[in-house]
Amino acid sequence: MGKAKNVVPRVIQRYVFVRLSGKCDAGPPPLNDGDEVDPKRFLDPWEMADPPLDGLSSKQGEARRKAVEFAEKIDGLLFHCPHCENDPLCHPEDEPYIEYLFGELSRAVSAAAKYGQEISLLERLIDQDLMGDAYLALSTELTEDQHWIAFIDAARNAQQHFPEYRRIHKKAAQLLSEVSTVARQLALLLAELQRTNVRLPVELQRHDKDIEAFFSPSESQEVQHLKLLRFVERAQSQDTASAGTPLDLRSYLFKVSEIAGQLPVDFACPEVEAAISTRQNSKKSAYLRAFGVLLKNSKIKLSAPVMRAMAITANVILDDVDLSISEDTVRKALKRSQTRQKKK
Repeated sequence: MGKAKNVVPRVIQRYVFVRLSGKCDAGPPPLNDGDEVDPKRFLDPWEMADPPLDGLSSKQGEARRKAVEFAEKIDGLLFHCPHCENDPLCHPEDEPYIEYLFGELSRAVSAAAKYGQEISLLERLIDQDLMGDAYLALSTELTEDQHWIAFIDAARNAQQHFPEYRRIHKKAAQLLSEVSTVARQLALLLAELQRTNVRLPVELQRHDKDIEAFFSPSESQEVQHLKLLRFVERAQSQDTASAGTPLDLRSYLFKVSEIAGQLPVDFACPEVEAAISTRQNSKKSAYLRAFGVLLKNSKIKLSAPVMRAMAITANVILDDVDLSISEDTVRKALKRSQTRQKKK
């Protein structure tokens, strides 16, 4: 019985090969590096000549071994405290370096875990049993290599911690509202101060065209006198000014209040905006909305076959037994997102 045909597109195999090669060459960060592994820090697949695909399995094995060895090395270090062998978690307050070391090791463990997770994800993307149907569905829709790359990149880049973005979005909206309120209050306070006609520095004076040049019959003689002094003072300062008309702070604060009160919160990041665009805060819906907008930005039409492939790929990427994503799930998530965008 002949070997089953590999339905994983060659461009996807090369995509994974190049990234596994990059991870084998670079490996996880050194123990004294506090930065976590950036999953997007890979080689460009077009910077490398077409690799021998028969070497893909060895690259997978090599990358996985490195990740496992590194994780085991860190685990071993964590449970051998140089200060006290009997208590692996001993790091007394008078030994700040040991406490620092444990912090560094903890960060390294996190980096190793991310490294291993990324390798597992790359392996799943070329598993025919998991992704075969998705690639078959896409074979009639994607005609260019860059479209295949864009599809996989979109699937991976849509996996973000959207609850944190939602929290930041809510906080920014609250702050804008507060800025609008406080700016208006400051403008009103400044207007009240200016109406006293006491002498003020140029930054707090009125410089708009509606300066009260006439006296009101209801004003006292003292107020009229102060107003005249300020009017003359402003006229003299404008005659001698060389830098143009100063900023009218009161008008500016009213403008700030107006703008802050109307300004929508925008991350200028399409996938994040799409993910948090509805009140539905489920992990899979946010992921699918981000996935969809990234595909649209890559000029990939969200046809029925593409949505079928999205459902399969989402299950593979998220790798969560508690999430079950079907083509209908994708369709509903994208429909809600499009409805929300039209209302805006």
